[in-house]
Amino acid sequence: MLRQRTAKRQVAQSQSLAAPIGGLNARDSVALMPETDAVTLDNWFPSTTSVDLRKGYSNHATFTGLCETVIAYNGLARAIFVAVNTTNDLIIDATTGGAISTAVVGGAGSTVQAVTSARFDYQNFGTTGGQFLSLVNGDDTPLQYNGSAWSASSMTGSGLTTSNLFTVATYAERLWYAEEDTFNVWYLPLQSITGTLTKLPLGSLFKLGGALSNIVTWSADTGSILADFISFVSTEGEVVVFSGQDPASILTWSRIAQFRVGRPVTRGNRAWAKFGAEAVLITADGLIPLSLAVRQDRADVSAAITDKIRTRFNQDVVSHGARFGWSVVLHPIGQKLLVNVPTLEGSTSYQWVMNSQTKAWCRFTAWDAFCFEATRDALYFGGNGFLALADSGLDDEGDSITAVAK
Repeated sequence: MLRQRTAKRQVAQSQSLAAPIGGLNARDSVALMPETDAVTLDNWFPSTTSVDLRKGYSNHATFTGLCETVIAYNGLARAIFVAVNTTNDLIIDATTGGAISTAVVGGAGSTVQAVTSARFDYQNFGTTGGQFLSLVNGDDTPLQYNGSAWSASSMTGSGLTTSNLFTVATYAERLWYAEEDTFNVWYLPLQSITGTLTKLPLGSLFKLGGALSNIVTWSADTGSILADFISFVSTEGEVVVFSGQDPASILTWSRIAQFRVGRPVTRGNRAWAKFGAEAVLITADGLIPLSLAVRQDRADVSAAITDKIRTRFNQDVVSHGARFGWSVVLHPIGQKLLVNVPTLEGSTSYQWVMNSQTKAWCRFTAWDAFCFEATRDALYFGGNGFLALADSGLDDEGDSITAVAK
């Protein structure tokens, strides 16, 4: 007699998968990764308990040309300007937004003065006379803005052509500038927006040659106090650190450290950002905190806060390192540290984005930015014909946001 088989009952099994709140991991093999890490994480932002679709952007202002610098004036009356690469380079007031075209500097009529490069470094600086902007680009006479009017700077220096100043920083109540293709640093008198610049030649301190690339200021705990430092970085990655108030006095000015990092990927202020008391610098070795670099050998790649994405980051430096558009910006209200990677100069880019609380990384795409700036609670980026208010809204100027995670 044939026996009828009894069908076995299938039992479904379920398994919960953790959200990839650990962020992107481009360092470890898949077998060694925590289950909270991802091998792809595009347009998903890892928070402490979830991964969330990134926010979008909307056009704040539109114009003709490529926005290569976003300039934020942080006086009592705040303002935002764009420096635009077009037929006649110019600076435009973008504070109120909308369609804008009137030059406050440069343009067809050379308002104030002609502008031959829209790639500025700038610094907000306060004196007894008010709050000012100081701008340099290494090509034109430096500019300044007093909250209501723009003017060509009347700074002078013995043996200096001021149009060769390409970056500016503030330290010890002074404005500091670097001279293009030299190791010469220039500084103004205390609490001054203009006047006679004093030269500080540093060439004898740098052993690998090159020229100055960046002036970086940062703070560190010395054990008894939180001290401020000013660092001069060469194109070869040598860093010389000073502390003190007056470079003309041996009693109040001293060299306290000299070390090496990877070469800076770009020069000027776009290459570094304050991250708390720390300063982080975009180098060929990754995004390096200077306070760690001074204590660790360059061979210790774990010093880079991009260590977890170092393979992808290093590939970007090799492929795109010579292009204009690299920058790093901290967006505190969004808890984001962003590194802009120009994949095609003047056309396309993407961003490596770190959660500033958890240090988890992801990547943002479809933001074709040439420059970034964070001011107050807002993050802006400049693109081809527009200034965007970023990290805001649910779409990219009407386009859907596509996100991928693996």
